Parts: sequence; C-alpha cells; structure tokens
Amino acid sequence: MRATKILWLFCLGVLGVLFSLPNPIFLVPLAIFFSLVPLFILNYKISGWRLFLINFLFAYFVCLGIITPLDALSLNLGVPLVTMIVLVFIPIALVIAFFFSLAAFLSRVYGWGLAPIFFGAGWVSSQYLLSYLPISFTAPIVSALAPYPLIIQSAGLLGAAFLSFLIIATNVLIANFLLKVKLPWQRFSLYLIVMLQVLNLIFGAFSLHISQSEAVGVIPIAVIQPNLGMTEYALIEKNKLFENYFNSKLLYLSQQTLKDSPKLIIWPESSGNYLLQNDQYLHRLYKNVTSYGPELLVGTPFINHVRNNQVYNVAFILKKDGDTTRTYEKKKLFPFAESDNYYSGNKLQPLPSQSGLKQIGAMICLESLCPWVARGLTQAGAQVLVLISSDAAFGNSIIPYLHRNLMALRAVENNRFAVHVGTTGPSAIFDNLGRKILEIPYRKTAYGVAEVVPITGRTFYNKIGYVFPLACFVFLIGILLMWIYYHSWQDPKKTA
Repeated sequence: MRATKILWLFCLGVLGVLFSLPNPIFLVPLAIFFSLVPLFILNYKISGWRLFLINFLFAYFVCLGIITPLDALSLNLGVPLVTMIVLVFIPIALVIAFFFSLAAFLSRVYGWGLAPIFFGAGWVSSQYLLSYLPISFTAPIVSALAPYPLIIQSAGLLGAAFLSFLIIATNVLIANFLLKVKLPWQRFSLYLIVMLQVLNLIFGAFSLHISQSEAVGVIPIAVIQPNLGMTEYALIEKNKLFENYFNSKLLYLSQQTLKDSPKLIIWPESSGNYLLQNDQYLHRLYKNVTSYGPELLVGTPFINHVRNNQVYNVAFILKKDGDTTRTYEKKKLFPFAESDNYYSGNKLQPLPSQSGLKQIGAMICLESLCPWVARGLTQAGAQVLVLISSDAAFGNSIIPYLHRNLMALRAVENNRFAVHVGTTGPSAIFDNLGRKILEIPYRKTAYGVAEVVPITGRTFYNKIGYVFPLACFVFLIGILLMWIYYHSWQDPKKTA
C-alpha cells in the first residue's frame, strides 16, 4: 500500500473522529458510526509492526486533537503542563494499539468477516483496562451519542461499553463492505450487528415511552458557572485581590439564585483555596447564602492533618446551620498533574444532604470518565449524581463538551438525574433518561436553576457492573489462547 494513500486514510480518519465528537467547531451528527472506517481499512491492508505503529499514532493524534484548544495561545499553559499533557496520552495510545492489533491478528486467523466482533471487543477491553490504570483514563468516543436519548437507553442494561461495541463494530462492518472483497463470516457479522442496532433502537423507544421515575419529591437546585479561565486562575494565585474578586463573584451568583428558592447550590471544582479550613469565609457563606435555606456543595483542596498533612481534592456540603458534612475525596486523579500533588481517596461514599436529595453522589473532574465511580456511589445510596470540574486548562477544546456529555451516559447507566458543573462550562443537568433539561453555554458567567428528582433503586447495569467488558476481554484472550494451543499442537518442532 502506497505511503500517500496510507497518509490520506490516516488523516481522514483522525479528522473524522474529531468532527464526530462533541466539539466547538462543527459537528456531524452520528458520524461516529463511520468516522473510524479509514483506520479499519488500514488494519486490513497493513500487518506486523507497521500496523501497531499506525494504530498507536492514530489513537495518539486523536487524543491530542481532543485536548488541543482552539485558544491554546491565550491559555498560558506553560512548558511543564504541555509536556505532561503530551506524555499522558502515550499509555492510552499503547493500550488501544495493542487491543486493535490483537483484533486484527485474530481477524486474519479466524476470518476477517468476524473483524467487527473482534475489534468491538478489543475497544471495550481497552477502555475497561484504561479506566482502572492509575496513569491513564478512557477515550470515550461513546460521548458522541449522548445527544440522542433514543440510542443510549441500553446503557442501563450493559453500560455505555455496549454502545462503544456497536460504534466500533459498525465502523468495521462498513470498512469491510468498502473493501469490496469476499470475506468469510461477513454475512454473519452483518446480521448480528444490524440485529443489535435494531434491538438497541427498539429498547430505547420502549424505555422512553414507559419510563417512570421513583419520585419522592421534586427538588430545585442551582448550578453556578463563574467563567474563570487559566488567566484568571493565574491572577488569583498571585494576588489576594483577585482571589477576593473570585470569591465575591461566586457569592454574588449564589445570592442571585435565592429568588428561585433552590434547595441546593453547586459550585465547581476548586472553588476556594483550602476553603474547608477557612472558618471566616465559611461563616460568610453561611451568613449570606445557606442561612436563607439552601445547602451549598463546594469543591476545594483540603489538608488532612490527621493523615500526616496529606492533601486531597474534595467536595463537601455547607449545611443550612453553618455546619459541614464529611468530605468526598477524589478517587481517580489526573495523571501527573494531580497524582503528584494529591492523595487518592479511599471510599466511594455519597454526601449526606438535608435538601430532600438525602444522598448526593459527588464526583470530581475526570471521574465521569470512569463508570465504576458513578456506579459505586449509586450502590452506596446516592439518589442524584453531581460532577464538579475545572476544565479551564483545556480551553475551547473538545474536552469540556465531551466531559458534559459523559454525565448523560452516567445518568442512564444508573437511572439518576445527573449534574455537570464546570468553571468555564458548558454546565448541564440531565434527567435519568439522559435528556438535557438545563445548559449554560461555554464561557458564560451565569447560574441556572432546574428541578431534579431523587431516585432510588438500581438498574440492571448497576447490579452486574462490568460483566460485558469482562466478557469481551475473556472472549479475546480465550480466542487467542485457543489459537496458541492449536498452533503449538500442530507444530511438529514443539510436539517432538
């Protein structure tokens, strides 16, 4: 295969993926079902170490494209942060390249017509592994489906991993037909994938039609988006005057919400500098906000003096009487940027609330990338899910939009209303079916108020967890071991 054709297909595939994900430039609806086709054509045409290199570079450049902001020059990120961002994607790309290359190998051994199944299982396996590795995080292309509640309802059965499987399998299926070669097992894969897609849509329509939430009261909540970018954060760190301005901005927006009588007000991640240990400022918040009725959920760094002054990224609730709840300590840390400065939390426990929500499953930043965090909080009794984040460092890139969409998937997986609050936005609230009921646009200083319903009970996915990803992983490894055993049994040199 000529180098120019490889390069053309490579670039077409990378750009196709970037424009099919939620982004600030141009979105092609549902393009994620065919944007990866060029990559899988390359997987058919190329083999050996060149194939692994193609898969690695493809995954790496897609990750870089996702995180590269349009306003990068105005962010003042600095060389250390840029270097960290460049390095953090290497293990992610390596894991994806390994599983895609394995899927290509198995497809050649057992018949390329089965490639949709092998590649789908390979992608799901890679994301399962990445969600648990401490130095990486997932690459959730499935977030592209979040705007379509009809499609994502099956996440409540098998999790978003099943939707990822359908995305990859459909791309490979289309690639196979474009190759215009007769492939063994191709018709079987076609019937299987089409059947799964149709059943997915039927289940989605059925779920949207009959769904009834286990309502125990409608609770108005407010989200605060202060719109602070990297420049503002740099000023806050250098000058006490700007820190006071930031605090006053959050306080003013919170006071504006009081006319709507919210039961809970939510601030984004890192809303104060060790706020939990600033009694004077906490009293000010109580006097001006929570004494009027609402509770206040806040994210802040926290020094735990009991644990040898270890620093945690935490969320807590300031109650109506001025007291504070226990903290939720962030469990999944951002590689290098946080893992070098913070300690990881030990427990997934919701925050107790007197707002009527009773138990709030607070998550911080990239924890929405890991389905096991939201699932664990729901199992522990959370009746609503809340993610607070600070996406300022990512600027006007795909990350803030992708981050927002992930909460729609977490909502469906666990049958919970889900809230996403960011410093620069976009912030949003989703119902338990993943439908957006409130949004504050990117880079807008604003607040929003919406009604959420505390829900109890557990979905099928919440009960079985990662059964589907584990099944995909076991399937791939099992098929590989079968080949190794059969191959060694047939080799006379090894049986002599």
